[in-house]
Amino acid sequence: MTRDPELRRSPGSRHALPPRVPTLGNTVRRIRDERGYTRDYAAAMLRISRSYLTDIERGRRNPSPELLELIIAGYRLDSALARHVRELGVAALDLEPTAVLARSVTANDLLIAHLRDLNARGDLAAYIDPIWNVLACNDLFREATPGLERTGSVPVWMFSDNTKPILTDRPFELDYTTASIRAMTGRYRHTEQVRVVFRHLGPNIEFRKSWSDHVRAAYGRDPSALMHTIHPVTGLPVAYSLTISNQSESVLLLILSPKPSPGSTTNREADG
Repeated sequence: MTRDPELRRSPGSRHALPPRVPTLGNTVRRIRDERGYTRDYAAAMLRISRSYLTDIERGRRNPSPELLELIIAGYRLDSALARHVRELGVAALDLEPTAVLARSVTANDLLIAHLRDLNARGDLAAYIDPIWNVLACNDLFREATPGLERTGSVPVWMFSDNTKPILTDRPFELDYTTASIRAMTGRYRHTEQVRVVFRHLGPNIEFRKSWSDHVRAAYGRDPSALMHTIHPVTGLPVAYSLTISNQSESVLLLILSPKPSPGSTTNREADG
């Protein structure tokens, strides 16, 4: 009988456990479990011993790059999940504290002027770090995200009660946020910012269920997959096209551009 309680649980009951920061071992085990492969079957397919696969899944051994590619192919991972697994297979990146990054943004007159220009154009905009902590934002962004200033974390805010009256298609948005959290934590899994996200979201039942229901990663969003909301001030429906672009390795620009809403026929598939 295995001593790992998570391995004894069915996928449907796993949301009772606190979500864990991804590692290569727990991620490939989750994927194998989701595919319905037994450990014996997967080991035979990969042409390794069962004990070797067990050691990988429990973090006791790291697979070679060649074996990692066999796992990616054998488990039929899509491009986003394959990227996530590869990032987990190499050393994690460091990230400066959010306060330090915020000061670097607010002290840059050109960056702040760009926020004002976007505001004048009618776009909601914020500079964020790779874990989606807000470093600086314009007035339109602040107005449309009530409660976000309490933590400054977009992922934590998305799962808060503040978004319930705002997000028209909240289940989709939470699913996309979960996939994005998985992707961003691959590269920065040892940082304080990641630990804070999991500390805040760990008790959240919606996040636990979303995190455990399936393993998916998202590194971007199709601009045609509009975010449908009810504006918290005007009470009117608004649809936004969401884009994120790198300003540097540690600073990203998030822009929400208002778009005519085509209603429920909008393609809402996130770009994996």
